[in-house]
Amino acid sequence: MKLALLLLCTFFPSWARLAIWRMLGFKVGPGCHVSICSIVIADFIDIGRGAVIEPLTLIYRPRIFSMGERARIAGFVRIIGYHGTLTLGPQSFVALGCLIDVTGDFELGARSAIGPRSTLYSHGATGLIYNVKYPHRIGPVRIGADCWLGMGCIVQPQVTIGDRVIVMPGLVIRTDVASNTA
Repeated sequence: MKLALLLLCTFFPSWARLAIWRMLGFKVGPGCHVSICSIVIADFIDIGRGAVIEPLTLIYRPRIFSMGERARIAGFVRIIGYHGTLTLGPQSFVALGCLIDVTGDFELGARSAIGPRSTLYSHGATGLIYNVKYPHRIGPVRIGADCWLGMGCIVQPQVTIGDRVIVMPGLVIRTDVASNTA
């Protein structure tokens, strides 16, 4: 029933959608905006004051979906993952066309930004695991506060990026990155 109601809300204006979310017991701060034609389906939703989800965004099935105050998700973003947790810190930003897998949890720190068309995976399941014996990686992706990931970056599972880090456009991050680095 809850799933059907969340899907139906896709075509409602923001004020009506947020009112229904409040009736379902979700935490929605004042001044939030969820654009029409954005699909948001989660077991629990917590959106801080002034948070914005732009049109044509797909957020499908995280267990917990949490956005801090004035956090923003641009259009054409896909956030997909069963039973994971998605946490976007205050004033964080996910740019146009990103793909975020939250199967193994995802956290973006305060005032951090992810550039357009970046891909962030929290699991590395592939058919090659069984026939070539590649290791199966599943684990959280954590990005600290005041970070910037350039356009087209790829972040692999089980990676922690420290605070105040700049990742240049197009880089693949496979291991942890220390704070205060570029």
